[in-house]
Amino acid sequence: MTKNLRILTVALLLVLLSALIWKSPTLFSMPTSSPTSSETSPSPSQTLDFSGCYVNWNDTNKYVLNILSTEKERFKAFVGYYNDGFDSSSGEYVGTYENGLLDGLYTFIAEGFDNQRELVFKFVAGKFVAGFGDYEIVDGVELLKSLESVKWLTKYTYSPSNNCDPPK
Repeated sequence: MTKNLRILTVALLLVLLSALIWKSPTLFSMPTSSPTSSETSPSPSQTLDFSGCYVNWNDTNKYVLNILSTEKERFKAFVGYYNDGFDSSSGEYVGTYENGLLDGLYTFIAEGFDNQRELVFKFVAGKFVAGFGDYEIVDGVELLKSLESVKWLTKYTYSPSNNCDPPK
């Protein structure tokens, strides 16, 4: 029964997120110029040290990407989705950085259940843009069906910040 409730909860969250994304046509606005390769990823001689706090304010919701450490292509971060008026979540985000993309698993608790979801962010001009796409559940983990079909929503651009704390 709890597995069915968990699947139903995840499905409901996906439907709500999809409705939110499709509600506003401005969510799919893309920059008019393509970033150069030097804007999206460091050269081989540079370190991958982009550690620090990045924040996106979306209306009254605060979204946090706090990159705690980087080592070679691997990173460890904290992600917080602090929503005003509906469920928030936060947890560890670990994965790899390659070709200007953070790609990893976000581990969090929502409505009393442990969850894992693949998240992707694109590094553009010193900021991270969140990617969204279709998911499939594999062994209880929400994985993107295809990185090629990810939509980069500039409305969800995380800028450097000195405050990754939850809002008060």
